[in-house]
Amino acid sequence: MVAGHLAVGLIGHDRMKENWGLANVFLLGSILPDFDMAWWLWLSDRQVSHHTYWTHLPAFWLTLFAIALAFGACAGLKSMLRPLLVFGAAILAHLIMDTHVGGILWAYPFSDHKFCLFAVPNDNGHFLVSAILHWTFLIEVPLILIAAYVTLRRLFSIGFRRNSIGYNFQ
Repeated sequence: MVAGHLAVGLIGHDRMKENWGLANVFLLGSILPDFDMAWWLWLSDRQVSHHTYWTHLPAFWLTLFAIALAFGACAGLKSMLRPLLVFGAAILAHLIMDTHVGGILWAYPFSDHKFCLFAVPNDNGHFLVSAILHWTFLIEVPLILIAAYVTLRRLFSIGFRRNSIGYNFQ
């Protein structure tokens, strides 16, 4: 779901456009777990899936959110609640989307079993080519088309507005 995560982030961003900050939080959360791809591509030996890294562990995110919510409650920071919930929803959406082909360790640390609905064999020499040529990529196509539609609709309906530092979306 390489393109699907960004597509969901853009769709969510469009739905929350009244609150620019929350929209950006959702967009970031929808793609953040895949930042580990940089490590996987350039620094690791690619012997294990990047879905086993901490950025793809539901237990890590649940622990992090529990700590952040507890801190926010103790410090009286009620304003943290909505951004944390939006960010958590975006992370959860990412992990659910990765479950269908990538496999996620939903029961970790109690089990090392990767929950995966469909296996995508790397039989085309490159993982990205294999993912795009596999039938499961058809699940991403509608998401990509909807994201392209909402993004282009926003570009053409609002257009570019000139401000003091250059062009900006309003």
